[in-house]
Amino acid sequence: MYASPLSVMKLVILTRSVKYMPFWLSFVGFLNGVCWTSYAIIEFDLFITIPNVLGAVFGFVQLVLYACYCRRSPVEDRAEDENQRRKEVELR
Repeated sequence: MYASPLSVMKLVILTRSVKYMPFWLSFVGFLNGVCWTSYAIIEFDLFITIPNVLGAVFGFVQLVLYACYCRRSPVEDRAEDENQRRKEVELR
């Protein structure tokens, strides 16, 4: 569950746009990892701690990526959408 957004993170880096990575999904995934990690530390359960620490780290990396690429201008997005529409029309 926590590692599946890695492919989207690659897409964000390649396109330099967070269009395909919703902020709230990344934020809630990070919070989920932190909450379960806290519980696992309280209960001293290694089997819950390890995957949820990784989930919290992956969520944090997603939030950092979002902060780096969220400032893309809407003009670039519109130009990209227009180019995509042209390609779709040409394919028909």
